Amino acid sequence: MMIEDNFTETVEFVKAQIEYENLIESERVAADFLNTVVDLIADVYLSTAQETVITCEVRPMRDVKNRFSLLTSEHIEYVFDCLSKTQTKVKNIRQYLRAALFNAPATMGAYYQRMVHENHGY
Repeated sequence: MMIEDNFTETVEFVKAQIEYENLIESERVAADFLNTVVDLIADVYLSTAQETVITCEVRPMRDVKNRFSLLTSEHIEYVFDCLSKTQTKVKNIRQYLRAALFNAPATMGAYYQRMVHENHGY
């Protein structure tokens, strides 16, 4: 029971972190996708492993947790947007999402800047 309580508390923490209710109400992100992301982030936060593999690289779990702590609703929208445009068949969606979420804080700004430049003919 204690593990379930901890998971439930962590899920609520993640929902607050990414402004879950606002994302649901805005309908900019599919609810099933959003729930998968919430569970995945909670799993990362609750992991007791010392290391994990993201994009074929072994990384310290504390670094992964720190990067995930930077995630906001904007990052979730960005990952959803990128995933919806992906034409490549994703074999392991869980690993793909972990990598996308891990990279989102570092790549989102460049992605949107490139879109602005493309739309304005720079």
